Parts: sequence; C-alpha cells; structure tokens
Amino acid sequence: MKNIAIITGASSGLGRAYALKFIKDCKDLDEIWVIARRTKKLDELAALDSRVVGITLDLSLSKSFEYLAQRFSQKTYNIKYLINCAGVEYNGSFRMMTKEKIDYLIDLNIKATTKMISTCQIYFAKGTNVINISSITGFLPIAGLAVYSASKSYISFLTRALREESKINHKGINYLCVYPGNMNTEMNKKDDPSHSKIVQRLPWLNIDKIINKSLELVKKGKANYTPGLFYKNFRLIAKILPNAWLIPLFKVKL
Repeated sequence: MKNIAIITGASSGLGRAYALKFIKDCKDLDEIWVIARRTKKLDELAALDSRVVGITLDLSLSKSFEYLAQRFSQKTYNIKYLINCAGVEYNGSFRMMTKEKIDYLIDLNIKATTKMISTCQIYFAKGTNVINISSITGFLPIAGLAVYSASKSYISFLTRALREESKINHKGINYLCVYPGNMNTEMNKKDDPSHSKIVQRLPWLNIDKIINKSLELVKKGKANYTPGLFYKNFRLIAKILPNAWLIPLFKVKL
C-alpha cells in the first residue's frame, strides 16, 4: 500500500507551496501527486523529487475525475493528505460576467473540490488529513466578487458538514477549512492595479506560515484556520455585525 498526498492547484500559489513542503519534510510519503493544468510547472516540481507524480488535468471537467478513479484502481493507496487548492477568481460586476466564466468558476471552485473528496474518500483511513482552501470572502457577500465569495462560503459549509459526518461515523478523518486573506500569488498579485483601495490596504500574509500552521492544526483535528490577527478580527466582526452594515464597506471595483 502506498501512502500518498494529493494537491490540486499545484502549479502555483498555495498549492505549489504545499507541494514543496511535502517534498522537504514528509519523508514518510511514497508519492506526492500534484494536479494542475500546466504540465511544465508540474515537471518542475517532479524534477525536485522522484516521489512527485505530475498529473495534468483540468478539474473543471468531469472526465478528469473519471481518469482519477481509473488511476486509483490500478494500485492500493492510502491517502494521508488531500489538499484542495484549485480555484479561480474573477473580479467585477456580475452582470458583466460571461456565462463561460460563471460556469468555469462554479465547476472549479465548487464542483472540483466536492468531486475530489468524493473520488478520493474510499482511500481515506483513520488519520487522513483533508484541507480545503476557502477565503475571507466566504465570511461575507462581496460585491464585485459575488460568485467567488459565494463559492468560498460553500467550501466552508461543505468542510464543516464533512467534519461532523466523520465524527458521527467515527472515521477519524480530519477536515480543516483555511480562510486566507491577501496573499501575493499568481491569482492575486500584490501590484495588481485592479485591486480596490480597501484591498490594497489589507495585510499581506506569509504563505509559508499558512502552510506550516494549517498542517499543524489539521493533525490536531481543528476545524478552521484564519491566518493573521486582522483577518481573525474580520471574521469575528462578520459574525457579530449585520451583513447589511458591512457589505457596502467591503467591495472590489465594479
């Protein structure tokens, strides 16, 4: 039986950082599966460690999960980590979003995470750690990020429900939802001129700290992790104050 980690969205940002962390520190893993659309980026990771298995897939497509199910059937696997980082963000007014963009965001941000867990769950065992990446935008509806913030709220609800099911069924599977704020990644570049003034003023997080702390917390069976004091306070405020007060204050450019 092979002990493996699976990371989606592994070509950049948080996904790539998780892959590098596993390569460096998780010597008990037999294989590290990195999944993304860009083969070249996956090849770069594979060149760092012979345990890395690059799998080029577009997780917005149902056939990708059929491929994964078929690949799982070839050997016996124990999934020690499933890290769901794949996602996309589109800024701007909902009325200006094309149907194609809406479909793609929902397929990747919502359906892909759900289908990954569904496809992988028969290879989970006691102690399996699942980390789903949400966002602080999941705490509050964000004008200008309507579909994106709704998708991240879905990830939060899904993770909490699956965690509770695992407790009820005594499966011993750990589910952690991570709610990052601003990170300097390919999807959210610090110098992007499209950021609103509020977004530009928000703190930028250290990605390595997020990786290390989230892995620590998921192993302890924790449910949620919001990095950074500012964003922890934002989450508290979003719980306490009416949404109607906050929504006008937090929006991106329309």
